[in-house]
This record gives sequence, structure tokens and C-alpha cells, in this order.
Amino acid sequence: MLEYADGTDLDQILKEQKRLPEKLCKSIISQVFSGLRYLNEQRPAIIHYDLKPANILYMHGTVKITDFGLSKLVEET
Repeated sequence: MLEYADGTDLDQILKEQKRLPEKLCKSIISQVFSGLRYLNEQRPAIIHYDLKPANILYMHGTVKITDFGLSKLVEET
């Protein structure tokens, strides 16, 4: 099932606003790190491989990591 995300990507936001408030940047970075930690805790772990502003959605204060087309599962050895 896909989730509908009513927002825009971080790349578009950065093109419209050259600078973002520090508080907003901290929130975005914190949420991205939280998402990456979650992916790493999965078994098998997931590596995204294409993390960039265009693949980070921002909607109403919430960040979502998108486009897992280049992601890989990391098998434990």
C-alpha cells in the first residue's frame, strides 16, 4: 500500500527559499537521521543509496524519505 504525501520535496523548498530557519533545519535533519536509523535496524538492513533533497518529502512538519529504487537489502554474514 502506498501512502499519499501532501507536500513538496526538500529540493523544491530549497529552490524557493535559499535559506531555511535553523530550527526547521534541525528538525529535518533529525527526522532524516531517525528514518535512516530505522532502515538500519530492519533485518535485513536497508541501504538507500540515493538520499538527496529531491528524495526527502516535507509535509506539515513531517519528513518522509522516498524513492527506494536504488536501495539494497544488506544480508548479515
